[in-house]
Amino acid sequence: MKIGLTLQMLRTRAGMSQVQLAKKSKLSQAMIACIENDVKSPSTNTLEKLFKALKVKASYFFLKVEEGFK
Repeated sequence: MKIGLTLQMLRTRAGMSQVQLAKKSKLSQAMIACIENDVKSPSTNTLEKLFKALKVKASYFFLKVEEGFK
């Protein structure tokens, strides 16, 4: 599973829109869309903001990237 799809799955499971995640992570909605669509690769700093906003640990996120959602 790709980073973008993983981010989208976690965001929707958290019940957030892209706009809501953007506000919580202090990123733009356009950046969230670009990451979810694999147009841009997020920096480490960006990922940290997203993990905090989604209340997930990095290890959980990357496990989902590797394994996918079941």
